Amino acid sequence: MLGNYKKWIAKRHEPVLLTTDTVATRGTFLQLISFVKKHRLAATIVVAVIGTLTATFNFIPVVSINKLELVNLGTSVRLEAGQTVKLKTANVSVIVTHFTNDTCPTAGKCFGSGRAVEYALSIDGKKYATGSMLRAASSSYQIETVSSDYETYAVIKIIQS
Repeated sequence: MLGNYKKWIAKRHEPVLLTTDTVATRGTFLQLISFVKKHRLAATIVVAVIGTLTATFNFIPVVSINKLELVNLGTSVRLEAGQTVKLKTANVSVIVTHFTNDTCPTAGKCFGSGRAVEYALSIDGKKYATGSMLRAASSSYQIETVSSDYETYAVIKIIQS
């Protein structure tokens, strides 16, 4: 095989310094090319499967793995207390930490509805406390509460601000 390689180099009329390392590396590369040519169908199938899985992961809006939800930016997802949602494309995660469902007595004077969902927002390791009643200050992402029963679940979206 090395004889054919030297002939190829001679045909190109380019001065090439052949060291033991470059011959071994190029020999390994040529073996790889030969292997791929022999197994072209299998290599094509492997590349197609990997491409399909990657595309499917990116285009499906929500991927559930145990209690972890992987989502695209701006996609609605339902979470229960203690459940985590992470963005697929950034190091951003949200955990529902607490539900509040305190209605105001009929004769009482209250500020707000007494209903809220509290979240722990983490962006690149930096944690923010936020909820349906307040926004994470100086954060490039925010949590939008779409709906909730304020006792067991909340439907949220992670949006960029």
